[in-house]
Amino acid sequence: MTDSIFFGAVISVVGYLIGIFLRKKISVLNPLLVSIIFVIAVIKIFHIDYETYNSGAKYISYLLTPATVCLAIPLYRQISVLKEHAKEVFIGILAGVLASMG
Repeated sequence: MTDSIFFGAVISVVGYLIGIFLRKKISVLNPLLVSIIFVIAVIKIFHIDYETYNSGAKYISYLLTPATVCLAIPLYRQISVLKEHAKEVFIGILAGVLASMG
């Protein structure tokens, strides 16, 4: 099973789906954090090399790069609005950070 080129991607997606399911049950859980913990647990429990996992998971990273750029383009187009409201943006980010820490 670990010889499949999509093994790492499947493990990552399954972990994220578990995270989404748990988020519906326990609202404070972050699906991405749950996914990371799930992947680490699977790798450790089944003694899978990170290179074996990453050989399939690299496809997710490959697809996340253009998605990140696609999110950045509209943000860049609104840079003047962000600069105009820099104080409000900073306060919002600070409130989010403090809330997530709490």
